Amino acid sequence: MNPIEIKGLCKSFGSTQVLKNLDLTIRPHEVVALIGESGCGKTTLFRSMEMLEIPDSGKIFINGQEITAKVINADWDRERVSVSMKALIKSPWETVAERFSKGQKIDGKISRVADFGVFINLESGIDGLVHISALENVDRNTNLKKKFSVGQEMSVVIKEIDATNRRISLVPSTSTEQDENASDYFSTHNDDDGDTYNPFAALLKK
Repeated sequence: MNPIEIKGLCKSFGSTQVLKNLDLTIRPHEVVALIGESGCGKTTLFRSMEMLEIPDSGKIFINGQEITAKVINADWDRERVSVSMKALIKSPWETVAERFSKGQKIDGKISRVADFGVFINLESGIDGLVHISALENVDRNTNLKKKFSVGQEMSVVIKEIDATNRRISLVPSTSTEQDENASDYFSTHNDDDGDTYNPFAALLKK
C-alpha cells in the first residue's frame, strides 16, 4: 500500500490552471522533493492534500483511503496521518451568493500573492482574485511579491461570482464615484458582451 497516491488532480484559479491532471505516487520509505518555480502549483498541491484547497477534479488517497476528512496532522516519516470528520464543516461557497453580489465593494486583505495576481480574503474560507491585468502600474513582467504583501489591505469591487467553480473575480476599488459606476455597470452588463469596465471612461461620459 502506498502512503500517498494522487490521480488526475486539477485545480484552477480563475483562468489560470495551476494543477493539470497531476498523478503522483509516493511509495513506502520514499523521500520526494517537489521543485519548481513560484506559481507552478507546489503549495496548491500540499494545500489540496490537507483539504485546505478543494481540487476541481481528481482523487487523493492516503494509505489507500480516499480523503473524505480533513488532515489535521501528518507525520510522513512515520507514515502516520490523523484526520478529523468534524473538521469538514459546510463549505461557505455553498451560500456565497447570499452574502456577495456583483458590483459590491469590499475592504479585504491580501491572503496570497501569485505571479498572475493577488488573492483577497473576503471572509473566512472565501478568497477572490484580482488578476494582474486589473492592477494599476504593473505589467506581466512586474514582480508582484515586491509590490504587494500578505496582510496588506485592499478595497475591491466584485466583478464576477462563480460559486460552482469556487471563484470570485475582483477589480481594485478607487474612488466612491467610480465604485458606484462599477456597481451599476456590473449589475447591468453580462461578461459575454466583451466589454471591459473602465471607471475613468465612465466618468468622462458624464
